[in-house]
Amino acid sequence: RLENRGFPVTVGQRYSKTVKKGEAIGTEPAAGTQLSTAQPVTLLISRGANLVEVPDVVGLDDRAALAALQNAGLSGVEVQRDSTEPQGEVIGQSPAAGRPVPRGSQVTIFASTGAITVPDVIGRPRKAAVNTLKKAGFVVAVTDQETTEPAEVGVVISEFPPAGSRGQRRDSVTIAVGVASQTPTVPSE
Repeated sequence: RLENRGFPVTVGQRYSKTVKKGEAIGTEPAAGTQLSTAQPVTLLISRGANLVEVPDVVGLDDRAALAALQNAGLSGVEVQRDSTEPQGEVIGQSPAAGRPVPRGSQVTIFASTGAITVPDVIGRPRKAAVNTLKKAGFVVAVTDQETTEPAEVGVVISEFPPAGSRGQRRDSVTIAVGVASQTPTVPSE
């Protein structure tokens, strides 16, 4: 229509949340402006909403995840969450991957603290206690502790740090395993 009316037309593109991609948003100067047909008119065409798809960053290291978000035109903020996943690994994100959001939007990533809990191994046989602690992610140190109680021989009498304490993978847990006392006992009469 503009060309039919004699105006030289150039095309410009703009993002629009309300006008579909490829459709006219308006003109510069605006419709109704008095011009000579020698003056150019810019026809503004919608590029659609300035949306980007949120990348999937779950499973990445927190630094790599923040870089991926920045590369996608988004900003990232990190929140620490207790998890047995390795420290710094992204265990969740909001908004979810694949969701279209406006460029520059903030995406929250939830990164693992790597915190793990010391399991209760008191009263368990030495081998079972060591296996349980290793499976939980701890390095185990074993000490012998003399005992006069036959029920304590060969089992864990104490552990440090105590059960329920929080630690990181490869932290050390020391367990004391009962061994029969070498001190002779006086028989009772």
